[in-house]
Amino acid sequence: MRFDARAVMLTGKGSHASVEPQAYRIRIKGHLDKSWSEWFDRLVIAYAEDGTTTLTGVVADQPALFGLITKIRNLGLHLVSVEPAGGEPDRAMDMQITPLRYGQTPAGLDIEE
Repeated sequence: MRFDARAVMLTGKGSHASVEPQAYRIRIKGHLDKSWSEWFDRLVIAYAEDGTTTLTGVVADQPALFGLITKIRNLGLHLVSVEPAGGEPDRAMDMQITPLRYGQTPAGLDIEE
């Protein structure tokens, strides 16, 4: 029996990938300035007393989630956890995503070592 990846992509069978928007909670080490919210698809940024930052909001699908994780990696941030959020943040459904122009990044990255 031959594996048909195209059939899996079209039917979703055999795949656990999310195809619908879902709220996630992403924790990183250090305090990320709130101005980074737009760059992280307008996720809500909150700080914890343990020195971590939590990014919370609705993510369109699995590829968008992996895109956020890639941004975290590319900034050299320490990813602590990624988990589905129980509820949706108040402003998550009302947000309008405005893409940044090529090479544009917000200022204010403050990582505590």
